[in-house]
Amino acid sequence: SICSQISQKHERTSKTKRNMLSDEEKQFIVGGVQADLRADGRSCEDYRMIEVECGLVSNTNGSARLRLGQTDVLVGVKAEIVQPLSWRPAEGTVEFFVDCSAHANPDFEGHGGEDLALELANVAENTILPGLDLRQLCILEGQQCWGLNIDAVVLQCGGNLCDALCLAIVAALHDARIPTVTVSGGDGEAIELEISDDPYDCKTVDISKLPALITLHKVGDCYLVDASLEEEMCTDTKMVMAVDTCGSICYSAKSGIHGLETAMIFDMFSKAKKIGALLLDSFVKQLESQSSSKGLLAATNIVGFLR
Repeated sequence: SICSQISQKHERTSKTKRNMLSDEEKQFIVGGVQADLRADGRSCEDYRMIEVECGLVSNTNGSARLRLGQTDVLVGVKAEIVQPLSWRPAEGTVEFFVDCSAHANPDFEGHGGEDLALELANVAENTILPGLDLRQLCILEGQQCWGLNIDAVVLQCGGNLCDALCLAIVAALHDARIPTVTVSGGDGEAIELEISDDPYDCKTVDISKLPALITLHKVGDCYLVDASLEEEMCTDTKMVMAVDTCGSICYSAKSGIHGLETAMIFDMFSKAKKIGALLLDSFVKQLESQSSSKGLLAATNIVGFLR
């Protein structure tokens, strides 16, 4: 009804107003960052707790749900046989789609959510895609290949969304299983593809070269990792960097209204390399630990999200 629509609109407006910080609150947050003691007790280099669950969506080849503080992201990977691109006949294809629902944050309503979703999909494509070996997805060169559709849904936004999305995609790709395809025919005969229906007759996606995104937010005269939603409201400038397992930066982008001094940029790069390598190493170990115990968990009656 019209009344309910007006009520919902008023509720969303009220939530948006509550999310706005006063000058005193901003001064408190900035002062805490300057003293290396943030409002939630973390130092400027500390992350919030990261929780990840894999294999939650049954109608996908791989899925993962990741919670980083109040940020909650669900990613699914679906594989289908498609024709390869003409300029890459021996490689598979990967497409990214992100949905920023207004239920996750009132600011996502309308074009705000669409613009952010497009930006996040572009960042994921520029950082994740170069780390994938697309030749593993080739079935018949120039004719058939696997196409991966990576769909992400932002369930809740509590800050540092870009980094959380990247980790969730890495987890979903680690969980993905691609069925084995047997090619028969040729030499004048019709080519036939037989897709194995054995859940154990499959191959995994190599994630060894996938990076982690590290976003450093400049608050006052200092910078911090894993900013909360309130800390993002106090941010003047931020640097987004992709760091691989070797500690090398393979992507960087700056946004914000203010510039950065050269010395601070180099310091950010150095800090991102250190933090990114440690984060990615521990995160992959956690995924491998979950994968090794998956058989034992499957024997129990554990009910997870969307199961």
